[in-house]
Amino acid sequence: MNYAKCFCAFCAQPVEFPIANVGDRVPCPGCGRKIPLRLPLLPLGEREAPRQGRPAGGRKVIGAVILAAVMVAIAGLLPQGQLPILLAIVFGGVIYFAPTIMAHGKRNSTAIFLLNLLLGWTFIGWVIALVWAATKDATASAVPISQK
Repeated sequence: MNYAKCFCAFCAQPVEFPIANVGDRVPCPGCGRKIPLRLPLLPLGEREAPRQGRPAGGRKVIGAVILAAVMVAIAGLLPQGQLPILLAIVFGGVIYFAPTIMAHGKRNSTAIFLLNLLLGWTFIGWVIALVWAATKDATASAVPISQK
């Protein structure tokens, strides 16, 4: 009988199973959560390496240019001596939302944003959001390993 191996999406514990059981949901031996038993769509040698979020693209550059243009326009409208205050507010906002910015393209980016928005002011909430944003997304994958 052919066997395959997949990994729990929650704890990354390997799960070995008969190929006939593909599609079943079984408890993970590591964390006990129910996981689906899946096989890869392509043979192991033809699979691409997993992507780490979205690559920086043209939209980010265009957004940065527009933001810079808006800041220059606002700076021209500010009374004398108010530019440092504007820059401090913008810089503080970028630091405050750093976990959200880091989480762009992750599976749980909305949850990280909400944690950052609602609890980031507590510093502990901000650190939790930052650590969550810095962790790698778990992926469930299956690889045939042997015939028994």
